Amino acid sequence: MRRTGGRGRTVGAVAAMVALVAGAVLLGAVPAAAGSPPPYLGEVSTDVTMPGVVRSSNGVAVAPDGTVYVADSGNHRVQRFAADGSVLTAWGGFGTGNGKFDDPLGVAVDAAGDVYVTDRGNNRVQKFSATGAFLAKWGSAGSGNGQFDAPHGIAVDADGVVYVTDPGNFRVQRFTSAGAFLGSWAQTNAAWGIAAAPDGSVYVTVLQVGGSPLVQKRSATGTFLAGWTVNGTFNSTLRLMIAVGATGDVYVTHPVSRVVRYTSTGDFVASLGTPFDPPSGVGVTAGGTAVVADEGGFVREYEMTGTVVRQFGSAGFGQTPGGSRPVAVDFDAAGNRFVADFGLHRILKFDAAGTLVAEWGTLGTGNGQFNLPVGVAVDAAGNVYVADTNNHRIQKFDNAGNFLLKWGTAGSAPGQLLVPGGVDVDALGNVYVADSANARVQKFNGNGGFLLQWGSNGAGQGQFTFPTDVAVDPAGNVYVADTSNSTIRKVTAAGVVTTL
Repeated sequence: MRRTGGRGRTVGAVAAMVALVAGAVLLGAVPAAAGSPPPYLGEVSTDVTMPGVVRSSNGVAVAPDGTVYVADSGNHRVQRFAADGSVLTAWGGFGTGNGKFDDPLGVAVDAAGDVYVTDRGNNRVQKFSATGAFLAKWGSAGSGNGQFDAPHGIAVDADGVVYVTDPGNFRVQRFTSAGAFLGSWAQTNAAWGIAAAPDGSVYVTVLQVGGSPLVQKRSATGTFLAGWTVNGTFNSTLRLMIAVGATGDVYVTHPVSRVVRYTSTGDFVASLGTPFDPPSGVGVTAGGTAVVADEGGFVREYEMTGTVVRQFGSAGFGQTPGGSRPVAVDFDAAGNRFVADFGLHRILKFDAAGTLVAEWGTLGTGNGQFNLPVGVAVDAAGNVYVADTNNHRIQKFDNAGNFLLKWGTAGSAPGQLLVPGGVDVDALGNVYVADSANARVQKFNGNGGFLLQWGSNGAGQGQFTFPTDVAVDPAGNVYVADTSNSTIRKVTAAGVVTTL
């Protein structure tokens, strides 16, 4: 949607597509005409659809017998592993029929061994036997009882009551194990992960717009009991998951590549630092070890000392622990491709023939350093703008990667940023940033001067819930990927907002 021929998307459901395109660039793409994006070349590395290969993992659940279930979102399926890590089976595939999925995110297991999955793109919950036989489904798109707007987390308590976080509708819903609606409670801020505790309470992870995540402890019917803040900012809704162990301790996926364990009252117990991609799901075994899924597709079981007990399956896209993770790409007028490598905190520049000609960036906070960059854009002069997501800033470089300037600090005031995602540049050189955790889009001049902002937290016209990407067409229309509302918002140059 850019005058230079196109751009990549950032985080979320389309990250896998970007990884494919960027992966093709890394291997050397067919030369493209100047100003044109490279052609799609297909999948790279291993066959990511093989059983045991996890393309993009999210929810994790551990059954009473130790069987592990993983929501393999990138392959639109659920994978089942034995307690020793061996592959048992997988089921699903993209679609709307029974047993098919569109971006499965949450998974839970009841005492009988039945499996419940939030099928986010289809706005429903599906129920299966322990081996994947379809049993039931419920839900549709909407805001009525039993309807959903991008359901996320799911949990089942000892009585068989099923809890589903419905972040697009700012609520949690309760159902019987057969899908009959029991009730709901409202959430001021969007609820993402959910876990049922042995004492009958329920823990919910909550995103505060402009603030740190929260853990809330509630009764089975939603009465608030206690809560605490998870220190640190977070950079993706898919990393705000939670599990409760048999002892009642609470395990929360933390934004900075670790899982934090708390007592039931929020007292810190231990922090598990993982050397891989940020965690996107967590489950707890009967012995208290944590089974962690990360956004690179790795699923591993850890002692809380950090010792790896075992690995479940393997990651897709030929990933290696702590390895390259391309998530966004943009092109200049000469056909050079600039790739944001989220995994190695750097920017890669390839010429039109696919040859690597420059790279810059390491993990850090200094000029030219990054912490999980997820957005990149190039202006008409060839300058490169990078959304330095976990440093809450934008950095500007010349075409060769020399640092020019930066702007933004963590916060919610005009000109401040909180987990910036996508970035784009219009024909006049103005820079647009999806300020994800502030639920808004900000516009700057090419030197970082604040010009205007729009958006607030919500689902109405002109509102956003964690916008992750932004693009500008030649006419000056701005398109915003409002991820958690499952919509694309269009803002015309005159400021008229429509939903596509």
